[in-house]
Amino acid sequence: MQEQYFQAVTISQESEYVPGDKLNPKHYANIPIERLVKPGDKQCSVCLDKFKKGEEVKMLPCHHMFHDGCIRPWFSSNTKCPNCRFDLNEHFESR
Repeated sequence: MQEQYFQAVTISQESEYVPGDKLNPKHYANIPIERLVKPGDKQCSVCLDKFKKGEEVKMLPCHHMFHDGCIRPWFSSNTKCPNCRFDLNEHFESR
Protein backbone atom coordinates (compact mmCIF):
# COMPACT_ATOMS: atom_id res chain seq x y z
CA MET A 1 0.00 0.00 0.00
CA GLN A 2 2.71 2.45 1.00
CA GLU A 3 4.79 1.83 -2.15
CA GLN A 4 1.82 2.48 -4.44
CA TYR A 5 1.22 5.81 -2.75
CA PHE A 6 4.89 6.78 -3.08
CA GLN A 7 4.82 6.12 -6.81
CA ALA A 8 1.58 8.03 -7.35
CA VAL A 9 2.59 11.27 -5.65
CA THR A 10 6.02 12.85 -5.78
CA ILE A 11 7.43 16.35 -5.65
CA SER A 12 10.67 17.65 -7.04
CA GLN A 13 13.08 19.31 -4.65
CA GLU A 14 14.85 20.79 -7.67
CA SER A 15 11.94 22.98 -8.75
CA GLU A 16 12.09 26.66 -7.88
CA TYR A 17 10.28 27.52 -4.65
CA VAL A 18 7.47 30.06 -4.91
CA PRO A 19 6.14 31.22 -1.51
CA GLY A 20 2.59 30.17 -0.83
CA ASP A 21 0.78 27.21 0.58
CA LYS A 22 3.60 24.68 0.32
CA LEU A 23 6.65 23.98 2.40
CA ASN A 24 9.90 25.52 1.19
CA PRO A 25 12.03 22.56 -0.04
CA LYS A 26 15.01 23.99 1.87
CA HIS A 27 12.95 23.75 5.06
CA TYR A 28 11.90 20.19 4.21
CA ALA A 29 15.56 19.25 3.90
CA ASN A 30 16.12 20.58 7.45
CA ILE A 31 13.58 18.18 8.98
CA PRO A 32 15.71 15.46 10.60
CA ILE A 33 15.44 11.80 9.73
CA GLU A 34 15.56 9.55 12.78
CA ARG A 35 15.94 5.79 13.05
CA LEU A 36 13.38 4.33 15.46
CA VAL A 37 14.72 2.31 18.35
CA LYS A 38 11.43 1.75 20.20
CA PRO A 39 8.47 2.53 17.93
CA GLY A 40 5.91 1.19 20.41
CA ASP A 41 2.36 1.40 19.05
CA LYS A 42 2.98 4.56 17.05
CA GLN A 43 1.87 4.74 13.45
CA CYS A 44 2.20 7.09 10.50
CA SER A 45 -1.01 9.12 10.45
CA VAL A 46 -0.84 9.39 6.65
CA CYS A 47 -0.65 5.71 5.62
CA LEU A 48 -1.73 4.32 9.03
CA ASP A 49 1.06 1.68 8.99
CA LYS A 50 2.70 1.03 12.35
CA PHE A 51 6.31 2.08 12.59
CA LYS A 52 8.87 -0.71 12.82
CA LYS A 53 12.07 -0.94 14.82
CA GLY A 54 14.98 0.46 12.83
CA GLU A 55 12.73 2.31 10.39
CA GLU A 56 13.68 5.84 9.35
CA VAL A 57 11.09 8.56 9.87
CA LYS A 58 10.88 12.33 9.47
CA MET A 59 10.58 13.92 12.92
CA LEU A 60 8.86 17.31 12.71
CA PRO A 61 9.73 20.08 15.20
CA CYS A 62 6.34 19.46 16.85
CA HIS A 63 7.52 15.86 17.51
CA HIS A 64 5.05 14.17 15.15
CA MET A 65 6.70 11.58 12.92
CA PHE A 66 5.91 10.26 9.47
CA HIS A 67 7.39 8.11 6.75
CA ASP A 68 9.35 10.38 4.42
CA GLY A 69 7.38 9.17 1.40
CA CYS A 70 4.09 9.85 3.14
CA ILE A 71 4.72 13.36 4.44
CA ARG A 72 6.62 14.68 1.40
CA PRO A 73 3.50 14.85 -0.83
CA TRP A 74 1.57 16.53 2.01
CA PHE A 75 4.09 19.36 2.13
CA SER A 76 3.80 19.94 -1.63
CA SER A 77 0.52 21.72 -0.87
CA ASN A 78 0.69 22.45 2.88
CA THR A 79 3.01 24.17 5.35
CA LYS A 80 1.54 22.73 8.56
CA CYS A 81 1.77 19.41 10.37
CA PRO A 82 -1.32 17.35 9.47
CA ASN A 83 -1.75 16.37 13.13
CA CYS A 84 -1.42 19.63 15.06
CA ARG A 85 -1.24 22.40 12.41
CA PHE A 86 2.26 23.52 13.52
CA ASP A 87 3.51 25.79 10.70
CA LEU A 88 6.94 24.63 9.54
CA ASN A 89 7.64 27.58 7.22
CA GLU A 90 7.09 29.98 10.13
CA HIS A 91 9.26 27.80 12.38
CA PHE A 92 12.23 27.65 10.02
CA GLU A 93 11.95 31.30 8.91
CA SER A 94 12.04 32.50 12.53
CA ARG A 95 15.35 30.75 13.23
